[in-house]
Amino acid sequence: MTARLRDLIVEGRLKPGLRIAELDVAKSLGVSRTPVREALKVLASEGLVELLQLRGAVVKAFTPKDAQDMLAMIALLEEYAGQPRPAPAAAQAWARPSAEPAAPMGIRITLRRRTARA
Repeated sequence: MTARLRDLIVEGRLKPGLRIAELDVAKSLGVSRTPVREALKVLASEGLVELLQLRGAVVKAFTPKDAQDMLAMIALLEEYAGQPRPAPAAAQAWARPSAEPAAPMGIRITLRRRTARA
């Protein structure tokens, strides 16, 4: 549901400043109001809509500066994601050869042999 509403906003089918009527959206998508309401909360947290008291949700209008800032942030995140990272300490512990089995985060494991009860 959230992805469908996000696509409608990004594709321009829901214009900036437009009030989103939960009931109308729910009817057009064939769902109840609850998933629409939850999707609008997610979209509000993403900054695509504004939730206004007693008015519902309104599609947020973006300025050219907003778009420029978002693209700059995306570029920084992509650059950061592309940098090599060292293996976490727990993974390095597993990679070291040892006389006894290694346990993650320093947890010592004691293995006991189960004997069948007669």
